[in-house]
Amino acid sequence: MAEPAQRQRRIVVPVALIAAGLVVTFLIDLAIQFPIGMTIAYALLVIAAMRTDRMSLVIGTAAASVVGILTAELIDHSSTASLTITETEHQVSRAFQVAGVVIIAVLGVADLRRRQLVARAHQERDSSALALEGTTARLREEQTRTAALAESIPSPVWLMSQDGSLAYANDAVHDYLGIDPVHLEEWLETVHPDDRDRVRQATLEGVTSRTVFSHEARYRNAAGDYRTHVVQAAPMKVGGITQWWSTAIDIEDLRSTQEQAARTMREHLETLQAIGDGVILLDHGQRITYVNPGACTILGRDRDALLHHTLVELYPYLEGTALERAFEEVVRTGHASHLVHYAKFAARWIDITIAPAPEGFTGYMTDVTAQRELERTREQATRLESIGQLTGGIAHDFNNLLTVIAGGAEALADDDLPAHSAEMRAMIAEAADRGAGLIRSLLAFARRQPLHPEPTSIVEAVVGMGPLLMRTLGDTIAVTVDIAENLPLVEVDRAKLDNAVLNLAINARDAMPSGGHLLIEARLSSSRADGAIRALDLPEGDYVRLSVTDTGVGIAPELLPRLFEPFFTTKPLGEGTGLGLAMVWGFASQSGGTLSVVSAPGEGSTFSLHLPAVAAASAAAPATRAPRPSAAGSTVLLVEDDALVRAVLARQLGGLGYTVVEASTAPQALSMLEDRPDIAIVITDFAMPGGMSGRELADHARATRPSLPVLCVSGYTEEMLLHAGELGSGMDFLAKPFTAEQLSAQLERLLGGDSPGTATA
Repeated sequence: MAEPAQRQRRIVVPVALIAAGLVVTFLIDLAIQFPIGMTIAYALLVIAAMRTDRMSLVIGTAAASVVGILTAELIDHSSTASLTITETEHQVSRAFQVAGVVIIAVLGVADLRRRQLVARAHQERDSSALALEGTTARLREEQTRTAALAESIPSPVWLMSQDGSLAYANDAVHDYLGIDPVHLEEWLETVHPDDRDRVRQATLEGVTSRTVFSHEARYRNAAGDYRTHVVQAAPMKVGGITQWWSTAIDIEDLRSTQEQAARTMREHLETLQAIGDGVILLDHGQRITYVNPGACTILGRDRDALLHHTLVELYPYLEGTALERAFEEVVRTGHASHLVHYAKFAARWIDITIAPAPEGFTGYMTDVTAQRELERTREQATRLESIGQLTGGIAHDFNNLLTVIAGGAEALADDDLPAHSAEMRAMIAEAADRGAGLIRSLLAFARRQPLHPEPTSIVEAVVGMGPLLMRTLGDTIAVTVDIAENLPLVEVDRAKLDNAVLNLAINARDAMPSGGHLLIEARLSSSRADGAIRALDLPEGDYVRLSVTDTGVGIAPELLPRLFEPFFTTKPLGEGTGLGLAMVWGFASQSGGTLSVVSAPGEGSTFSLHLPAVAAASAAAPATRAPRPSAAGSTVLLVEDDALVRAVLARQLGGLGYTVVEASTAPQALSMLEDRPDIAIVITDFAMPGGMSGRELADHARATRPSLPVLCVSGYTEEMLLHAGELGSGMDFLAKPFTAEQLSAQLERLLGGDSPGTATA
């Protein structure tokens, strides 16, 4: 109902106004009777209408004025009582009336435009107000969400105004600082003094430029400790006001971790720079990106020459080798690959491991040349030891056979034989002697030969062999001797040393068929200072190195590991037995040292005897021997399980004038000792059947007859028996084969009252 009433009022008011305007205009026009009055009346009505913001009044006034003009015009033509006016006045009056109407119309149109603009302005104002109200609500909602988000962040978050005041700070600010700062200056008081000016400057620059700014500084917490934080501040403009949302991230632990990682990295780099092993890093294209000094040494090039190159580019021969395949395996499997590679460019054995890395590959290299040489030496020693044990085992049986052969040949020498038979006997004796020499060489290699070491001067030994060496080497080989002064003595068997040097010289001669140069030199070396000595795996100490160097054809690398094996030779068939170097090696090893070789094809060879040095010893005075009576005619108990050997020895003893009682086993011999008190001496073999050895027989015999001499004879060497614990104290020994003369000398010594000792063939 309210809306129709309002519409009715809007209609009634303009009608009333039009009527009122019509009446007023008419009355004024009649009263004044002059056009100017009409104009004034119109103007007043228009002004009044505009002042009251009533457009309908203006329109009504204009309409009333038109009606008034028409009415006045009718009255003027019908009334006789009207005042007389001129035509000019009448025209002027009407012009003013028309002008008034025009003015009123113009003013009405202008007022209509003004009212439209005012209405639009009011509409825009109302829309802006609504929009502002919505924006304000959204901002409040956004601020609420932002504040809630800031409170949920464990790190300090605050809102700083341009004047430095803090409009907001979350609880983490108070929790960390222990205070609630309201201004930048209070905040700066918590910054470490050394960082404060820098933080203030960074903040002022960011605020002035209204840009994002950040800094890193140490802030004091509630406990008074400083911890490093990274502060980030971003500007936000609200209602024409710029504020900065700021946050502080504690990076103290991260910084400590980074510093620890950096220290660890520096330590690792320092370690890599110091170690002798090689470490290289390669990218996915196998180009070297890092190389340590150890790798430069192993690879034989400096750092700049290695970086940014592949190994195949640096060493073309590696293409298609196991090293290249190792990289392919790492790519295929994702696991490390290991190999031992012989580097031709450096003549080294290199242990290499290629491992995957995020940037490509990591290579670890170790020079294992010395290690492989040591392993080769140990393997060779083990192999030679095995061969030596085999050799020592068969030496016993061969010596028994040679004893029979040599004894038989010696027995035939006493008979009057025809010429051809005597010649045959001599050949048999020579063959037996050569066989015995061969066995001795084998035993020398096996380090089982009997030695008689004594302090020996290398200078005297080499000089004393001079004439023999000159005759052996001939005129086409020049010999140079270089012996260091004040060399210590070595404790060796002089005869075996001479034989070893002679063997080395003969090998050198055979390596120089067209002549050449032979150098014999001796130097003092120590395992503590000489890496080459340490590589030989010798006990720590001082050694005299006696070297024989030739300028011959040299030896191929693949032959070096077998060089000291018995019966192995590089000489043509029929020109060598393969026992010379084996015997020298056995002698050196048995003397506490070793034999080493350095050789390459076309570069000659150097064989070095390394013998332990000893202090000089005073010469012992020669022993004086009292005359002793002849032992011939005494009774000898001969204990030997081999019938052939027993028969030959019985014949030899009988030929020497002894009475022989024979036994084939130890129990049988003990029974004879009980029955025959006239037995003056026992000759026994060691290895015998029946469950009792020669050593046990001797012990039982001396239990009842302590002064009874016992002579042990065996195809084993004295060294082997001592090592096995078979040769007891006070037991004499004679190695098979031996001559009747050697046997006689030993019996004469024992039965003549000499203290027990050892005699060898």
